[in-house]
Formats: sequence, C-alpha cells, structure tokens
Amino acid sequence: MDKLVVFTVPQLVDCPIVGGGCCAVSSACLIEDSLGQLPGVKEVNANDENGEVRVRFDPERIDAQQIGQALQEMSFTSNFMFYGEFSDCTSHGAMRSALEAK
Repeated sequence: MDKLVVFTVPQLVDCPIVGGGCCAVSSACLIEDSLGQLPGVKEVNANDENGEVRVRFDPERIDAQQIGQALQEMSFTSNFMFYGEFSDCTSHGAMRSALEAK
C-alpha cells in the first residue's frame, strides 16, 4: 500500500522562484520534478501558498527519510509534518484531493 509523507518547506513561501533571468524556475516545479524522478515516488504536490510538499510513494522502494534527504540535497529546509498510509488520508480530504488531481 502506498504511503504519504507531508513536509513543510518554508522556502516555497519565502522564495517561490529560484535562479534568475532566463534560468528562473518555480521552487514548487523544481521540487515536483526532482522528487518525481526518485524511484518509488508516485506523485508530488508542492504548494507555494502554504509551503507544503505532499509525496505519495511506494515504501518498498523508498522511505520518507530518503525523500526528506533529497529535499535537503536540493538546499530546501524541510520539517516533517505527516506520515501514514495513503488510504488513511480520507480524513485529510484536501491532501487526498491534491494528490488525486495531479
């Protein structure tokens, strides 16, 4: 069964754009693209309005700690917020909707 981990990443709100000029990119897009390439990561939603990064993943291929480490390797500070079974998120309707909308 898939797992869900949610991190708060203050830079998403404080610095929504990284780089400059023609190389500028949204921090949310950078996080979604980079984490989305990790083996076992199925969906990523980075929200630059509330600073949350939600990741749905296969725990047999990757764990939440490795995902947090990948954020740190991209120079993003992350704080662990939620971890659980993806199906447990039915009580967190917004989390599930955001992931299913992708």
